[in-house]
Amino acid sequence: MTQENIEKDILIKMYKLMVTSRFWDNNIDDMHAKKQMIGMSPHSGQGQEAIGVGGCLALKEDDYMVPSHRGCAHAITKGLSLRKLTAEYLGKATGVSKGKGGAHICDPTHNILGVSGIIGGALLIATGVGWSIKIRKTKQVVMDFFGDGMAGQASFYPALNLSAAWKLPIIWMCENNRVQQFTHFEDVMGMKNIAEMGKPFGMPSIIVDGNDVMAVYNAAQNAVNRARKGEGPSLIECKTYRWRPHYEGAPETRTIEELLEMKKKCPIKKLRAYIIQNKVITEKEAIKIDENIMLEIKDAAKFALESPWPKPEELFEDVYV
Repeated sequence: MTQENIEKDILIKMYKLMVTSRFWDNNIDDMHAKKQMIGMSPHSGQGQEAIGVGGCLALKEDDYMVPSHRGCAHAITKGLSLRKLTAEYLGKATGVSKGKGGAHICDPTHNILGVSGIIGGALLIATGVGWSIKIRKTKQVVMDFFGDGMAGQASFYPALNLSAAWKLPIIWMCENNRVQQFTHFEDVMGMKNIAEMGKPFGMPSIIVDGNDVMAVYNAAQNAVNRARKGEGPSLIECKTYRWRPHYEGAPETRTIEELLEMKKKCPIKKLRAYIIQNKVITEKEAIKIDENIMLEIKDAAKFALESPWPKPEELFEDVYV
């Protein structure tokens, strides 16, 4: 890992946000196992926290963000409260979408655009938002997070093409965990790296270690600065690994040996070791941070469990399609 002049307060924020995301993910998995969730199985983002945190920390408050369906690091980093997030997953009326969105997180107050239920659909939403920004000349950017499975969808190519042709302020953030539900990357993709797919369109396309939050942050900052200056989109492929099955309760297609080996590259442990070694915080301070975050997670869970269900007469409210 390399700091590259990242300020200490940003490093501490990175640690807090990744730990929050990990603890929240663990807790929501536990709530699902206890049957405190109905109608859906969470898609855990454990092991991939560095991408959502590192990417979104490079954004300004009024920038747009399209999250992936996996995990919560993106939304938490962009400002979504743990209470509203947890309540939404439980289908409660106090959720950010009044319990109607579930894992398809949408929070207009923080410019978090909704997660599409169609694989590849969000790519075109991000393209439209980029076009809107350019027309309005607001100097905002939009960051779109997507998995390696989306890169095989038909919508990926027109999204890249139009964003490049019109020099739209978009940062394409690929979370390549190399498994598309139950299918391995090598079995369905004709190239070694997804970053190669951006080069024919003339956009900067790079590969970063998706388990290194500082590397993700630095790459995202460069892409954001470029987009804000009107120089067009960038594609950042973040190589990572998901720790949990495709969704909770799904069969596992990977070996125990493979999982244990990849868990040695934990992004949180890497950052924790770095900031303690470089005297950004002490071991005691790190433990205190963890304890405080766990209290916040428990508070959010209690709030969600005690929140009311949506009223039946509200079923057709806020439905636009």
